[in-house]
Amino acid sequence: MNRSLSYLTLSLFSVGAIAVPIEWINGKTKVVNGDIVTYNEQCYIAQNNPGSWETPSPSSN
Repeated sequence: MNRSLSYLTLSLFSVGAIAVPIEWINGKTKVVNGDIVTYNEQCYIAQNNPGSWETPSPSSN
């Protein structure tokens, strides 16, 4: 799911939560559902417990 950082930051602060996006490094980064990652200056929310070999993309919703 692709979100702009400013929109995501605004929505996180509106509910009082603070989240620090994780920088995605292919083959190294491990995340779980709901983690927020950045890749190529875009923000994504992890879905379906992606493996470290998968690359975030707008088409992987």
